[in-house]
Amino acid sequence: MTDLEGTTLGRYRVLARLGRGGMADVYKAFQPSLDRYVAIKVLHPSMVDDKEFIGRFQREAKSVAALRHPNIIQVFDYDSQGDTYYMVMEYIDGPTLRAALEDLHHRREQVPLDVALRIVSDVGAALSYAHEAGVVHRDVKPANILLERSGRVILTDFGVAKILTGTKVTVTGTVLGTPAYMSPEQGMGEHGDSRSDIYSLGVVLYELTTGRLPFDADTPLAVLLKHVHDPLPLPRQVNPSLPEEVERIILRALAKDPSDRYGTVQDMLAEIAALPTSVVPKAMPDGLTTRVLAERLPQAPAAPSPTPPAAADAPLGSPGAAPVRRRSFAVLGGGAVIAIVLCLGLLIAGGFVLYIAGGDILQRVRSAAPVATVMPTRRSATPAPGGVLFEDDFSDVGSGWDRVDDGDGGTDYFEGSYRIWADKPSVDYWANPGLVLQDVRISVAALKAAGPDDNDFGVICRYQDTENFYAFLISSDGFYGIEMFEGGERKMIGQNQMLSTPHIQQGQASNEMVVHCVGDHLSLYVNGEILADVRDATFEAGDVGLIAGTYDEPGVDIRFDDFVVHQP
Repeated sequence: MTDLEGTTLGRYRVLARLGRGGMADVYKAFQPSLDRYVAIKVLHPSMVDDKEFIGRFQREAKSVAALRHPNIIQVFDYDSQGDTYYMVMEYIDGPTLRAALEDLHHRREQVPLDVALRIVSDVGAALSYAHEAGVVHRDVKPANILLERSGRVILTDFGVAKILTGTKVTVTGTVLGTPAYMSPEQGMGEHGDSRSDIYSLGVVLYELTTGRLPFDADTPLAVLLKHVHDPLPLPRQVNPSLPEEVERIILRALAKDPSDRYGTVQDMLAEIAALPTSVVPKAMPDGLTTRVLAERLPQAPAAPSPTPPAAADAPLGSPGAAPVRRRSFAVLGGGAVIAIVLCLGLLIAGGFVLYIAGGDILQRVRSAAPVATVMPTRRSATPAPGGVLFEDDFSDVGSGWDRVDDGDGGTDYFEGSYRIWADKPSVDYWANPGLVLQDVRISVAALKAAGPDDNDFGVICRYQDTENFYAFLISSDGFYGIEMFEGGERKMIGQNQMLSTPHIQQGQASNEMVVHCVGDHLSLYVNGEILADVRDATFEAGDVGLIAGTYDEPGVDIRFDDFVVHQP
């Protein structure tokens, strides 16, 4: 294949080759129009001669480009120039997990257990999202896992993915997968399904926690046969310090019969998230975990690529993508309101707004009227916290939180605080540091720095993905409530609407928020007052985070500081 360094492909100036592959080479390039670096995957000429493969590659490029997840490489473009066919992706400034593991091996060091579980959890979150979209990766391995130097873990190379709902086409003579990480069914020539990805993820976890692969041999075929027929070497025999609870997770993921594995990746992640602190004593931290590996390699000389813009309907909370959920809404009045409210079975007093998102009517109401199901506001000092699990005063802009600006709003560090702003009506932006926690107490100072009081902002806990989590919200005009996002639908917990309270400092002021997520007990304290105390057991564990959004009026600007996660 002709070396493309120094040439131009479409709008991209090719700078250097990053790696070679069986089907394509990957280059670093620069896009002057957007002042950003990108990665370009260029198909080998032998693949270009196969028109069926070109069609398949183009279809998969479109499918992967539709995947918007913080742990999945973002595809920007697909094009051709003469006989050169290429895919344009975001450029990641960091090594592959394979390179980091090889470096550790040379140093005779091993991956810390909490780091290993964090990496597998992030890759698993990417797979779970892709599986729900009908995409099976089919080649999960450390060489396809990137460690961004900010700490983000990114799954790449969906080039061998099979679209479950699409045409079943393959490349003649091509092995779809890497023998050391392939499931037994793939080794026997079957297409496999999402459970094959679970097996491969189990191999990655085995390698991270033991320092070796479960099966090795002189030839790829011999490795495949071992995956099919040989009993699995027990992880704790290789690494006696490995907790038994973690070994059980590995053994189930690596069951030879797909029906004996986890039914979904999310089932596997739930067991990892539920591991007690006695097993994983260190809380899974933010981006600093993977930086333990990424920063062991020499820093790339090139300047870091700016965060690329993204489409307006990108998933919320995705680094490098605009975390926007549109709240299309209509303010209604008179009899039309009464009819809709009665159909929903809600008793509403005062003003109200009906929000429509994803085809579902989501009721968002503010009312000064009390609701019987909510504990009345009362004076109660916040309970004393336990030990600190995670804290960030946002003085380090590389501590791992999202840095996004899509032109209509975003999230970023700002003068020793963390800023979330929105310059359009009816949008939410949020960000997560990348933790996996269960029972926590979260505290943060939240300042409304600018903009109208038609807003809400606060704390997230038990974040599963962009559609499932709890949000503890207040507004700078004195309203509060606890919301649950479940399957993309949002609803209040314990009350039908945002309620008013005199205990929130209104206008351009700072409020101290404390949130308890302990078992099924969810509590919201503001300035030492308990405002909401409800029960819900939908989510048991997940990430934490910060959120802010607008209603009718744009321009909200919230600054957060001193974010601390304690044991309850």
